[in-house]
Amino acid sequence: MIYILLIIFLLIIYKIFEYSVRLEGTVKVLLLFSLFAFVYYMAIPIEFTIKGTSIGAYGLVISERVKQIVISIGILAIVGFTVGYLISSYNFNITKLSIDIFDPIVLSVAVLAIVSGIMLFGVFYDSILNSISSYAGNFTETYVNPVYAYLKEIFTYSLAILIVFLTNAKGNMKLLALLPTAALIVFGLISSDKDPILLSVLGWGILFFFKLSQIHLIEKIRTYFLILVLGSIIIPAFSLAFSMYRADALDETFKQVKKNGLYTYFDAAGPFESLVDVIGDPNTEFEYGKTYYWSLIGWIPKSIWPNRPLDLATSYAKEKIKNWQPGYGLGYSLLTEAYKNFGVPGAFLQYFMIGIMLGLLGKLSFWLFKNKLESKYIFFIWLSYNLAIMHRGPLNLPSSFIRFILPFLLCYWSLWTLLKLYNRWRVKRIN
Repeated sequence: MIYILLIIFLLIIYKIFEYSVRLEGTVKVLLLFSLFAFVYYMAIPIEFTIKGTSIGAYGLVISERVKQIVISIGILAIVGFTVGYLISSYNFNITKLSIDIFDPIVLSVAVLAIVSGIMLFGVFYDSILNSISSYAGNFTETYVNPVYAYLKEIFTYSLAILIVFLTNAKGNMKLLALLPTAALIVFGLISSDKDPILLSVLGWGILFFFKLSQIHLIEKIRTYFLILVLGSIIIPAFSLAFSMYRADALDETFKQVKKNGLYTYFDAAGPFESLVDVIGDPNTEFEYGKTYYWSLIGWIPKSIWPNRPLDLATSYAKEKIKNWQPGYGLGYSLLTEAYKNFGVPGAFLQYFMIGIMLGLLGKLSFWLFKNKLESKYIFFIWLSYNLAIMHRGPLNLPSSFIRFILPFLLCYWSLWTLLKLYNRWRVKRIN
C-alpha cells in the first residue's frame, strides 16, 4: 500500500511540476513547497518501509496504519497547497536582473543590516558570547532574551536580502555578495545554528531560478524531478552532518546514516513524533480551527502580553515533559495541527488556506513597497525561508510576516521620506 501511495505521489508531483512550468513565474514556489513537504512528512515512513522497520530514533514506533495515513495526508497537503496557491493568482515573476544598488529599498536594507549589526555586537555582546558557547547556549539565550533574538533575526534576514540584491545587481557584484554569505555561514557555525547558513543559501536562490527558467520546457520538468530527488537527500544529509558537527562527531556522519537511516536524526524526526502520537491516539479531540488564533497573536512579545495563550507546540511539550518549565519544548509538525483541527480532511483544508495566504501576502508586500520590483527580492527571502522551516511548528505565518516586514518597511519609508525632503530642500535652494 505504501508503494502505491508513493506512485500516486510521483504522478501528482509530475502534474504539479507541469503546471509550475506553464503557470508560475520565475520563482517556483510549488517546487520549494513540495520538496520540504516531502522531507518533513513523507520521507520518514517511506524510509521505514524500505528498511522494513517500525522503530525509529528516540524509541519512535510507527504502525503500518499510521504510515499510510501520514503519506496520504502528506499528499493531500501538497495538493491543497497547490490549489490554494494557484487560486491566489500570485505570480512570482521577476523580469529585471539589473538592480540599482543605490535604490532606496536596497539602501534601506543595507542601513538596517549595519544598524542591527552594530546593536547586536555592541549592546548584546555578552549574549552573543553565550550563544556561541554551545547549541544549548544559543537556544537558551534566544529564548530568554527576545530583544536579542529579534535583532538576530533582522540582522540575518538583512544579510540574506543583501546577497539577493548583490547577486542580481548591475555590473559584477557577485564577488561582493560573498562577504554577507561568508558572514552568515561563520555566524551559523560558531553559534551552532543552521538558520543563518540556510539563509545564506537562499540568498543565491533567485539567481538559481533565473538559470532554471532558461531550460527547455520538457527538460525543465525533468530537472524539477532531479532537484526534488537530490534535495530530499542533500537536505537531511546536511542537517545530520551539522548535528554531528555540533556534537563534535562529524566523522561519525556516514556511520549514523548506515546504522539509523538518513532521516532518523533529521529535523523532521521531532515534529514527526507529534504526528504519530496524535494520529495514533483514538481519543484525539479535534479543535475545528481554534488553534489558528495563535498564528495571529504569536508576534506579540511575552513582555507585553505575559499571559499570551500557549501555542500547540508549547501545550504539547507541557503535557509530555515532566516538570515542564518555560523554554522546554518538543517538535510539533504543522501537519499535526492540520489533523488536530479537522482530521484527515484537515490536511487539504489547512494547506489550501496556507497556499492562498502566501499568495496574498506576496501581493500585500508588493503594495506596501509601492509596487517596486525590488520588494519581491525581500519577500523571496521570507517566503523561501518559511517554506523550509514552517513544517516544524504550528501555523505562525501571519505573525512571522509581521515580525519580518515591519523593520524593513519602517527603514524604507523613513529613508524615502528623508530623500524626498532633501530633494525639495535642494530645489528650493537652487531656486
